[in-house]
Amino acid sequence: MQIISDERRKALLLWTGVKLAKDGKSVFNYNPGIFQSGANFMLANMLLPPFLNRAHYMQLLMLYVLLDVYWLGLSNAEGAVVLNSQIVWCYENIASMSRFVLGLFVSMVISKTYYSNRGVFGTVFGCSMGLTQMTVSWVRPPPALAGDAAATASAKSARLLIIRWVNAAFRLMWLETQPGKSAGEIGKELVGKDLLTQKEWGKIEGLSSRCTHIYQWLNNVLEELFRKGYILSAQQLVQMNTQVDNMRGANVWGLPSLPIAYTQIITHMVKMHVMMLALNNAVLCRVRVDEAQASGGTSSMLVLSLVIIHGDLAFHHYLFQGLLDLHGALYNPNAGLFLGHMPALNFMEFVYDVTNKMESENEEKPYVLELVSADVPCKPVLSAS
Repeated sequence: MQIISDERRKALLLWTGVKLAKDGKSVFNYNPGIFQSGANFMLANMLLPPFLNRAHYMQLLMLYVLLDVYWLGLSNAEGAVVLNSQIVWCYENIASMSRFVLGLFVSMVISKTYYSNRGVFGTVFGCSMGLTQMTVSWVRPPPALAGDAAATASAKSARLLIIRWVNAAFRLMWLETQPGKSAGEIGKELVGKDLLTQKEWGKIEGLSSRCTHIYQWLNNVLEELFRKGYILSAQQLVQMNTQVDNMRGANVWGLPSLPIAYTQIITHMVKMHVMMLALNNAVLCRVRVDEAQASGGTSSMLVLSLVIIHGDLAFHHYLFQGLLDLHGALYNPNAGLFLGHMPALNFMEFVYDVTNKMESENEEKPYVLELVSADVPCKPVLSAS
């Protein structure tokens, strides 16, 4: 049951320096100075989409069972003194290594998974805008047909076609990262948003790397525009095709990640670390109970000590398992599904709005530019005076 409205939730998050994406699944941006100030982070944590999953809490529960079973049932058994000391020794050995190696692993996750995917996202974003800007400026009727209504309409039709396909490829690239999306659902959304026609989608629906085919269509159109004089120079054609090729090369969303063998070893290490921590804390509980019985200490202090030991397990489990979970949380960040992902929907709608406005708002320019035409004789400038 929803306790507060989405509008109230977004307003409170803005107060903590966090702005949610349009779909509310990820963060659009945040101000670290505000977010990290005072207790703002605590309010934000309660309002942000959840980062930890059910498996995290189930694992913590099992660790508590392990801790209490060993503490209450085994740590005081005959000959347990040696076993207890071995547990402490094993924990210290693995903890000294896991602290360093896990930090390196997180650095690799941020650079090789998150920023690698974010880089290809930025390539598609930037090149979509760049190609549109070039298209609106450079795709014009041939000089020999200047002023011809049919040629002007043809140029405009070509510009709108390029802009539509640019946005179609961007959204298609994102839709293909959504888990569980069928080809039929993807096609329905693209056709429903008028980004592809039913005939265009039918052409690529059963093909591999559908975006590549849309970029091939763009190459075809640009080549034809150049041959018929709607693009004046080969240099312009090269620059436009470079933008297309950059977007095609960035069609690797969700692929950059870490080798599974490396991830496997780190996973084993963290699981062993938290398991040995639970056993180590169980030994510590036995030590505290024995000390209290020997010294005749108050029961309230003993209870407080045991609560702190159990809290220590929860806190360290949150840190170590949470850092390990970053790999899964930041995997395929361009999907925009979880906290820490890119606000993909915001960017796609921004590109759609800007690219279409480039075309529609370029009809009437807010400036006047008077240039001497090449066929009009002009007096040469002989000196600076």
